[in-house]
Amino acid sequence: MSAALFVMASCNNNSTDSVKEAKSENNAMIDSQNAPQAMPPAPMTDSLTKSDASFVVNAADAGMLEVELGKVAQANGMSQNVKDFGSLMVKDHTEIGDKLKKLAASKNLALPETLSDKSQDKKNKMQDKKGKDFDKAYAKAMVDGHKDVIKSFEDEAQNGTDSDIKAFAADQLPTLHHHLDEAQKMLDKLK
Repeated sequence: MSAALFVMASCNNNSTDSVKEAKSENNAMIDSQNAPQAMPPAPMTDSLTKSDASFVVNAADAGMLEVELGKVAQANGMSQNVKDFGSLMVKDHTEIGDKLKKLAASKNLALPETLSDKSQDKKNKMQDKKGKDFDKAYAKAMVDGHKDVIKSFEDEAQNGTDSDIKAFAADQLPTLHHHLDEAQKMLDKLK
């Protein structure tokens, strides 16, 4: 029944925000897992919550944005340091994204197929910048973005309920801290 309501709601929803769609799909799936049924559902996981699922979707969106902005940095950046950092973001966040896809598949979670509307807006604004203006804006975006992502990953690692998702979050923190350190150095050089 909830799946039918979700399908009907999806058909009436004009939003194309892939993140919102993935969250709605995951919430409906978790609700159906938790709904009383004549036959018990196939075990998905013993502790997956909507909060865990939301973290996975948000992490996927943030990672896709890092990859996309890294590609823009390689094209629009003026300094070699910015171009190199962009290349690092593409490499590392593609690897993290691949791990996240495997994890999500193992939990039967939907992931966004495209950037959220908010992330797409950020990408569009960055694509319009060139040269030194781009370099400064990109470096600042990388510092701010990594601070936000680290906070989210630390919160999930400490407070998440699914042990596999908690472990994923904790395992990525050293890489994310390294990115923040390098982004801060890049920003400092551009001042």
